[in-house]
Amino acid sequence: MLVKRTLRAGAPGTQRLLLQYGTNLVCVRYRENDAGTERYTTVELIIDRRPTPTTLVRIAVDWRETQLRHRLRDHGAQWDATRRCWLVPLRVARQLKLLSRVLGYELKALTTELRTRS
Repeated sequence: MLVKRTLRAGAPGTQRLLLQYGTNLVCVRYRENDAGTERYTTVELIIDRRPTPTTLVRIAVDWRETQLRHRLRDHGAQWDATRRCWLVPLRVARQLKLLSRVLGYELKALTTELRTRS
């Protein structure tokens, strides 16, 4: 098959498909078979969204938890004074078994995502 045209979502010619697939639509491709007798319309869709292991997450740590603060610092975590929490890559939060303290992500989604990658 030959790709004749690729249109990004939202471009003229993609409106009907954008209504059907919403924000999951990435692009629309118009293809033809090698003989040029048939035309195909294909779509590229987002089927899954999840944070990458390098995504920074916020960890809640009480000021009295000195050992945990030192462990976080040893793993490269940075203190965010304005939000009063620690910023650490998701993979580090997993290593230190701190997923229950992650702020801003639903715990169930995070644990499901991490289980599928292991």
